[in-house]
Amino acid sequence: METPRAWKKNLEDGILTLEMVEACLYSINKRAKNYRDLARNYRHSGIPRIYVQNYIDSAEENEIELYKMKDLLLKTLFYPSCIHKQTHPIYNEYGDVVDGVDEYFLFYELPNCTFHLPIDELDLEEWEAKGVKLEKEVELKTEGENPVRLVSRQFCKKVVELVKSGNYKFIKKEFPLEERRKMYIVQLDEDTDNKEEIKK
Repeated sequence: METPRAWKKNLEDGILTLEMVEACLYSINKRAKNYRDLARNYRHSGIPRIYVQNYIDSAEENEIELYKMKDLLLKTLFYPSCIHKQTHPIYNEYGDVVDGVDEYFLFYELPNCTFHLPIDELDLEEWEAKGVKLEKEVELKTEGENPVRLVSRQFCKKVVELVKSGNYKFIKKEFPLEERRKMYIVQLDEDTDNKEEIKK
């Protein structure tokens, strides 16, 4: 996907909109899934491990890097709405379910996408004390996406670096299309009425 020129201009001016960040999160998440699947395919390819281990390691490193980017954006710019639980069944030699391993995830709801971040079971009480409750059990099945349909990794990295710097304006509220068009050309040195900081 070609990055809109308005987004590039916003980034140069230290402006982040909800639409920009959501598109980056979606791209980062899907790219991580692509690397997850790539590593899995190599592991189960039937090719001797000695010939594919470097490819597996590279895919896993990319997956980890992308998930770190996702974690930073979600934890810095958003707040989870609830906690979801997923139980992985444990089978015996006869194929019967004999036990299960529980995993817990913070659930983030954005206008067009939802995201999960894993947390430790020991952190549940702390999050529930903050009002983030365990709501339901889910079965997470996620797939990758064709990279040509995603915001470029380079642009996503620039967004992450801007957030790391702390020197940005985040317009978190969703606005009608015409208002969003106006905000895309906001300059940092314009009147403050046109660049009100919604969240930093």
